[in-house]
Amino acid sequence: MDNSKLVSNEVIEKILSQKKYNIVYDYEERNEKRLAPMYTIHSYVFYPSTRVVVIVFHEVAQYRTIERYVQYNYQKMPIYSDWKQKEAYYEEKLTLTNQELERLHCHKRFLIRNFAHQIVFRTKDPSIYPSWFLKDMIKEEFLKEKLEIEQAYGQWIEKCDEKIKFLNNGICENNQKIKYLKSRYQHWHGRELKQIKRINRCKACKKSLWKSIITFGIYNYYISLRNIERMSNAYYKYVDMAADIQREISNLQDNNASYQLEIDANTEKIRIAQSKQTRDIDQETYLYNKKISEVVVLPQYWSMNTDGFIPLKMFVGYNSTKQQGCYIIHNRENGKCYVGQSKNVYERILKQHFRGTQPKNEIFFEDYYNSSWKNKEDLFEIKIVPCKTRDELDAMEKRLIQQYDSKDSGYNRTRGNS
Repeated sequence: MDNSKLVSNEVIEKILSQKKYNIVYDYEERNEKRLAPMYTIHSYVFYPSTRVVVIVFHEVAQYRTIERYVQYNYQKMPIYSDWKQKEAYYEEKLTLTNQELERLHCHKRFLIRNFAHQIVFRTKDPSIYPSWFLKDMIKEEFLKEKLEIEQAYGQWIEKCDEKIKFLNNGICENNQKIKYLKSRYQHWHGRELKQIKRINRCKACKKSLWKSIITFGIYNYYISLRNIERMSNAYYKYVDMAADIQREISNLQDNNASYQLEIDANTEKIRIAQSKQTRDIDQETYLYNKKISEVVVLPQYWSMNTDGFIPLKMFVGYNSTKQQGCYIIHNRENGKCYVGQSKNVYERILKQHFRGTQPKNEIFFEDYYNSSWKNKEDLFEIKIVPCKTRDELDAMEKRLIQQYDSKDSGYNRTRGNS
């Protein structure tokens, strides 16, 4: 698996740009005479051919001095000056082998450990990004995607919640109005019933001369059609008032029913949004776990199980191991090869033929410096064929020179040891 394809450089740069890398010491006891120093990377130089990096860290420390003492409550109290600033520079030189890259984030030096992400990213070479760096970037990318999903659905859910809250307030207000209107309806309906009883009593009464005399004619007026008509008009007024209130109550109840339908619709929208949010987050989690599982540790030693060619810039990052065998150096641009043998292949390639990825052997000079490749660190690749005995070395070297035609069309000047 190619680690460089898991997270793009654009994504990593965006993530790192949002991080602050001013590192401070965390003192257990704060001293009012000085503040914790702050650090930044002042300069950074990476040599891809040798994987050497030279970093200069800039330290800014703030402190105060005692200018004088004053007497306060029979005690001498110090008076401090304004904050002063002191700067310092520290140079660190590292060789970023694969092993060093994989343990950079837990380096024994404080500054290297805390600036590990910046040190790795500034190499601008995704092929040597260590596993911990990629996992951190994948995690940051996942958390950002998750936050964006939660914010997107959160805004929709919040909007629906506000709508539900508004509708519930409307229902509460309508219920209060309905409660008041019902009391008013009971009032007018009660007066309506009393009035009909009065009308019925009047209609049931018969004319009586002596009652009229006793009441001075009031009785006759009470049972008169005019009085009955007057009471009937009042009765119809009470009926109309009660009917109007009943209609208003009915309208408010209809409004409440429509509000409740909207509440149910928005509640369903929230349920669907939460379901989609969970599904999208689960999808992102699945992709995150898949990417994490695909991250591999940078190889630290050459493996005998490697059948094909290894890029020279990756070979430079391996730890030195003594391996006897034949080796093929292949120019990827023109296809030319060099075949050799050694009791220590790693030392022969990186001390006699190359210094890092730059050639030391003059047979490679012309093709290297005249190459049109933008990144010449990718120009050469290596293949190792292990051998046990001297005779096996000679025989294998001759066979490989013939197989890769490195005498006539390559860099070899002979056809091998005779």
